[in-house]
Amino acid sequence: MRPSPTPPDRPWRGSFGRGTALAACGTLLLVHAARAVILAGVFPYLALLSALAAAAALVCALQLARIDDAISWMCTTALGVVLLAGYASVLIFGLPGPRAAHLTPGVALAVVASVLLASAGFVRELDDLMRLRRPRTSRLEHPAARAPRGTGPVRPAPPGRARPAA
Repeated sequence: MRPSPTPPDRPWRGSFGRGTALAACGTLLLVHAARAVILAGVFPYLALLSALAAAAALVCALQLARIDDAISWMCTTALGVVLLAGYASVLIFGLPGPRAAHLTPGVALAVVASVLLASAGFVRELDDLMRLRRPRTSRLEHPAARAPRGTGPVRPAPPGRARPAA
């Protein structure tokens, strides 16, 4: 049987994307852990949200480092998209209270890390989609072709020939 054509594996592409995603998760972990400590006394709800984001970044980084599969990439991509949407909404609409949110270096670093994380996940998903193959299946046979001998449909004898006696 002829082997099916497959595109060549490019392990450098997967390791580069994985390294980028792990670095972005680590950056998000450090930024959100620092924000949770800094904001603990002033804004407890923001400290709690930052602690939850740091925990999610830690879990995604550990899962991606341990098991490199589609679910790990989906989780890291979702983390990047959710954090990016959260930062965009905070920068556009502001925080509840009298003061508006400003673009600080920590927020800018977290936004860049979120963009890197989401884009690395999307590139990985596109790469997986481009490498999808059709499943190898055989052609379906006619049901009469699989029937055991003697159980198939009876065919009439051609004209001019005698039938054998039973």
